[in-house]
Amino acid sequence: MGQRYDGIDHVHGVDMWVGGTGGVTGDGTGIDCLFAPALPDCTALDAIAGGGAGSGNTLWTNACKALCTMYANAFPTTPCFLHPGKNYSNLDPQSMSDIATWWLNLRPTANSLFYNGLSVKMPKFKRSLGFIPWPNTNLDIASIKKGMFETLDAIGSSRMPGQTLAQVFQNVQDVVAIQIYPTDPATDPGEQTIINFNHSVGL
Repeated sequence: MGQRYDGIDHVHGVDMWVGGTGGVTGDGTGIDCLFAPALPDCTALDAIAGGGAGSGNTLWTNACKALCTMYANAFPTTPCFLHPGKNYSNLDPQSMSDIATWWLNLRPTANSLFYNGLSVKMPKFKRSLGFIPWPNTNLDIASIKKGMFETLDAIGSSRMPGQTLAQVFQNVQDVVAIQIYPTDPATDPGEQTIINFNHSVGL
């Protein structure tokens, strides 16, 4: 894929969910990365790793870094976006924060983060931190350069009823640069509005 698409003008970025199965429903069809999102999953992963409590996170971390590095090497001139998920709940969000920080530092001018649940409820201010964290991490969302978001669903759909793009945008106003794509560009009635917004901020 990298040999074919890296460096092509129309390919503006590659999004990754390299830690586990996708989808909030666990059916493997979505983008959210849910690898070991509950205690039994972490215990099972620890057993596979064989190093006791927390060893499953080390196993997952090493695998994630290896896969991320493969993406970075395959797309040396194309920005790559990591989608932090719930990958080892016993230590999350700190373990995801560690991975995300490592990823951002690997190629500071070419790597960023991705999130596919943008709505008026997420991202949200976290009182215990005193700022808005990037979802599933403790990283200040305002510090993430060129982070990419995708709406949770089509604006006004059953999963985003009564919401407008203006309301959604307000929720991430502290982000330095945001780029938003609708879940389904072919049918989302907000597609043109999103295009206009992206153009208005120079994207």
